[in-house]
Amino acid sequence: MIISGPAGDRVVDNDEGRVLTSGRGGHRLPTFDEELFRRQAEEANYSFESSVSDTINDSTHIRQETRDGLKLTGVYSYTDGFFKRTVHYVADENGYRVLKEESEPIGFGPKINPAGHVDVSTNIGGNSLQYTITAADIPSLFERNNVEQINQRKAI
Repeated sequence: MIISGPAGDRVVDNDEGRVLTSGRGGHRLPTFDEELFRRQAEEANYSFESSVSDTINDSTHIRQETRDGLKLTGVYSYTDGFFKRTVHYVADENGYRVLKEESEPIGFGPKINPAGHVDVSTNIGGNSLQYTITAADIPSLFERNNVEQINQRKAI
């Protein structure tokens, strides 16, 4: 429904009766949910970091991120047995952007190690969690034939 008045036309949602646009330019007004989302985004503040060091599958994953209102900065890095890749990024009113990207050769593929372990750590707002997993914690993960088949495929 369009309502005309001295300040210009307004478009009103017939179901809820809220004003969707107002003024002579007809600019859409934010809904309550949009306004709430915007306020929460502007007030958001957090910092976290996490890492996984996996000597069973020969890989690492690291991520660090800090948010201060609408500006978010971070870095993530991982290895896959071939390369170590690291990406530094920012997200703000101009969108998501990669600031720096690094790629470093580290080998000819992952080396499976059934006797290895996985160290996991995370820190969110000063609260830390750390634990370790070994192949013994996942008994069916490494049957002797499975490891030999994986290593033979890499040799081809």
